Amino acid sequence: MRLLACDLSAFDAADRARHSALRDELRARRLDVREVAEGYAFVALERRCCPFFDFALDIAAGAAQVRLTIGGGSDVKEFLRAQPG
Repeated sequence: MRLLACDLSAFDAADRARHSALRDELRARRLDVREVAEGYAFVALERRCCPFFDFALDIAAGAAQVRLTIGGGSDVKEFLRAQPG
């Protein structure tokens, strides 16, 4: 078994405060936690208003970037293109 530990020293004081606020907000919004083979899946409020979306968040160990993928087929792609911003 390998030892896992977060390195919070990677954040300055402002980043730590922002990280803490975001973590608290995400915890408050999750509706359900389910165990899956790779860990846990969190079901959030977005599920209520947009049940047609498929969400995938890719964060590879050591990666500098995070990628959120929103999909669900060609009709979802069209819908997303039509949204402002």
